[in-house]
Amino acid sequence: EILGFDIMLDSNLKPWLIEVNHAPSFATDSAMDKKLKKNVLRETFILLDIGFEKRVNFYSRSNRGRQRNSSGRNLKESQAEREHIRNQEKLKRDE
Repeated sequence: EILGFDIMLDSNLKPWLIEVNHAPSFATDSAMDKKLKKNVLRETFILLDIGFEKRVNFYSRSNRGRQRNSSGRNLKESQAEREHIRNQEKLKRDE
């Protein structure tokens, strides 16, 4: 879970906690805001050991499940998807 901490600095640069948000917004209003939030997400994924490949696999599998459920039939994986999954499983075995 990602928490949002609102902090204010006084004239002596002493930090004061204003509030803690349990569901912080990831909308961006400026380039600095976008950079900051992008880095928060990137570092969270690193800490959780969720790399790009794991995210792609998760989203592709969950999207297929949603499509399968909404259409009422099983969707076949493309040749490229099957090859990608086989390669990922092979890499896991070799580790």
